Amino acid sequence: GTMIHTLILGKGKSIAALPFDDWRTKAAREQRDYVASLGAVPVLECDYVEAKATADVIIRNLRERDGIELNGQSELAAFWNELAPKGVVACRGQLDHAWIRDNSADILDLKKCVDASKGAIERSAERYGYAMQSAAYRRAVSIIRPDLAGRIRFRFAFVELEPPYAHNVVEPDGVFSEIGEQRWFGAV
Repeated sequence: GTMIHTLILGKGKSIAALPFDDWRTKAAREQRDYVASLGAVPVLECDYVEAKATADVIIRNLRERDGIELNGQSELAAFWNELAPKGVVACRGQLDHAWIRDNSADILDLKKCVDASKGAIERSAERYGYAMQSAAYRRAVSIIRPDLAGRIRFRFAFVELEPPYAHNVVEPDGVFSEIGEQRWFGAV
């Protein structure tokens, strides 16, 4: 998952592809442990090649079907303060990919999944709190850039990691956004 995320977004944890068939030999394990101690993600070269091919297909599918070019900013850190009844709450988040322009912002959150169908997405969104995440990230951008309030688009890109690499780009509707805002403000 980490490797695919990094390969699709072009930013994230360092990946080190190691020239071993598996981790059974002492040399492979030592190299793996050394790379991990440096903070990189060790992977077998064969797994890296497969993940790179998967990422390339997903990037191409997003571009060709949805017109999404990942040419904005990836792994964009956001720090902002929310005012709560008992004081200020320091918040932080990391937007997978964003395009911040002079007059608008567009946020894309990548979700790796087994099933990118509408029903599966709806179940995942509820189970993992995606409504609150979308509200928090839209809120972050609107506080950091108040001139963009009301002009922030948020979308999820659900991508399957197995052939045929189906994907579904979803923009939350008004009900989803309202639920997310209620949950976000409740959490704050």
